[in-house]
Amino acid sequence: MIESLGVIPDTIDKISILHFQFCNEFYSRPEYINLRSLKGIYVSKINKSDYFKHDFLAAYYSFLENNIEDELLEFFLKYPNLKYQERIKLRDTTFKKINYYASYKKERIGQIPLYKCLNDIFGVRLILPRVNENIGAITRLLNDKKNNSKLKWFYHRDKDGYKSFQCYFQQDNKVLPWELQIWDIEDEYNNIKAHIEHEADRNKI
Repeated sequence: MIESLGVIPDTIDKISILHFQFCNEFYSRPEYINLRSLKGIYVSKINKSDYFKHDFLAAYYSFLENNIEDELLEFFLKYPNLKYQERIKLRDTTFKKINYYASYKKERIGQIPLYKCLNDIFGVRLILPRVNENIGAITRLLNDKKNNSKLKWFYHRDKDGYKSFQCYFQQDNKVLPWELQIWDIEDEYNNIKAHIEHEADRNKI
């Protein structure tokens, strides 16, 4: 694997640590400490819950906004030439996504586990050269990180003009995942275009 891709394992390790620390602090609050597995909570139920959509998510967003972005900014200063993005998904976009999965997912309407719907409230994107030339090496690296419990799951997406490694951090089913995307810089234009088209389709629901 070429040297410029060496940022991938470092980024995974950093996000894994931040996610673990965040979850230990946020979910240790009395109101969340007995939160049952999100695997058994479906989007159709959450879509009707004012508590989850307003109280829980408001607290989650507030904690994210006050505790995460500065730490990652400091981390990425070690890579001055790196093209990357980090973002907290807009709250309105999160509500639209919940509604979309609750009402439109054709194969199992509303029966999508919550953690599969809200898997990217916080996300990081690495945009690197020669990713497509090193898919095998990156896949082996990600498998190693998964086997070492740094990642929960990942896959390589190549569909409808969008190409990306999609990686997810989640230590257990009681917490919401975070996402890391790994793009080839040559795919950046097409990926952004595909993303805009996907969001436009979702907003029609």
